[in-house]
Amino acid sequence: MTDFRDKLPPDLRAKQRTLVHNHNIRIMLTWVGFCSLAFVALQVLRPYPRAALTVAIVALILMVYVALVFIPKADARQCQRIGFTCPSCGKPLYDQSSIHGHKSSLITRGVCPHCDHSLVTTITV
Repeated sequence: MTDFRDKLPPDLRAKQRTLVHNHNIRIMLTWVGFCSLAFVALQVLRPYPRAALTVAIVALILMVYVALVFIPKADARQCQRIGFTCPSCGKPLYDQSSIHGHKSSLITRGVCPHCDHSLVTTITV
């Protein structure tokens, strides 16, 4: 599979790196927040196991909500703010990759993840 990251225009590549870095920070802060909240709940509510379990479950639900709803919206807002949008359709270009093998179409094919508009400048020799 070809990696088009190095073929992107330099300004788009710099914006993509910024977005990936900020996205990873958001994920790490979410994880640390969940672990901290669950740890504190389990320590403070040790005499009340049902209450501790309830707080831990609520913290887990909150973490999943933040990871599935808040973080993608924050990524899209940041794309709009720094101008990392498709020149054709105007939608954000950032599409996170996953540990399950999904790669962003911007990285694998050099196209917009929404409209398949090519963003890679081809150099003919």
